[in-house]
Amino acid sequence: LDLYVHTVFYLFGFGACGFFIIGWLTFGSPLGGVIASAFYVGNHFWATRVWSHPPLREQWAIPFLYWQFATLAAAVINRKNESLFRFKGLLGVLAIISTTMINLWQFTQFIIFTQVVAIFGIQARGWLTTAEAKKLLLALAAGALGALASLFGNLFLLHSLMCQTLMASLFVLYVSPQTEVWYKKAAMQVPMFVVTVVVVRVVISAVIPGAGEAAHIFDVLGVLLDIKEPNFHTLMYTTSAD
Repeated sequence: LDLYVHTVFYLFGFGACGFFIIGWLTFGSPLGGVIASAFYVGNHFWATRVWSHPPLREQWAIPFLYWQFATLAAAVINRKNESLFRFKGLLGVLAIISTTMINLWQFTQFIIFTQVVAIFGIQARGWLTTAEAKKLLLALAAGALGALASLFGNLFLLHSLMCQTLMASLFVLYVSPQTEVWYKKAAMQVPMFVVTVVVVRVVISAVIPGAGEAAHIFDVLGVLLDIKEPNFHTLMYTTSAD
């Protein structure tokens, strides 16, 4: 137990550094990082949850998740800088950290799914160029492929929304006609994206068995939205006192 508690505390110390970077990048000053880290450390009981919950995979993965957030934010901020040690280097780090956190906690595929949708959405709005969005999505795709390889083709990931939206978004960005008018681009790309996600999901489910691998994610969301009854697995993920 001491080994587990100490290991998690060391990892969350590493994660607090990522939290500092996130605060710095979003606030635009080191003061933002200090404030974010101070609140994180002050809330360490619920941030680590080592006393109130059984050992969970997420407790090893979340520190890397903070660094993945920080790396993605830094890549977006430095997207105009094409030097090796700025945008391109950050994309490589993003892929490696994404692989690491997926290996440690496969629920992070849902978090990457939201990142894919966000990147695709702000590209459709015109706040990112298509080329920049492609590079960011390819880095996330490389992270997902690394996790698939190291987990020997895990069906949970193959049937995940992360893989399906990555495939759909990259397909749409590469085949859709380009236009500088953002609302015309959004009108073309968003319906194509939705349809492609559905098609990819149907094809993968038909070709590769195991469509129910991601079902427990929807169980957790259903409990959080109060539309499903909790079970043993959802009680652990929803930090219930039960």
